[in-house]
Amino acid sequence: MFPHISTELLINTLYPGLILGSFYYGYVVTQLPGGWLGSQFGGKYLFGFGVLLTSVVTMFTPAAAHHSVGMLLLVRVVEGCGQVIFFSLLILIKRSLFKNVHVY
Repeated sequence: MFPHISTELLINTLYPGLILGSFYYGYVVTQLPGGWLGSQFGGKYLFGFGVLLTSVVTMFTPAAAHHSVGMLLLVRVVEGCGQVIFFSLLILIKRSLFKNVHVY
């Protein structure tokens, strides 16, 4: 981590890995629910919701970093929850685009 950021935000050497990894905690926990939601509601609306959620939460990242490390971790987890929708919807998008294509 950059020294001037660490001193400004009071982040010691233990937190960078936790902050970066917190995104994946939210990502991993919502893999199965994201796929189920995609199959229930379709890809179009869920994709839009994922983009909106991730965009809005990303705007709050600097404020969360200045507030506390815990708030920054929470924001990163919610970002991971929003991003999981993109990967889960790839199968639905592929299925709708290539429904008449047969591979032999």
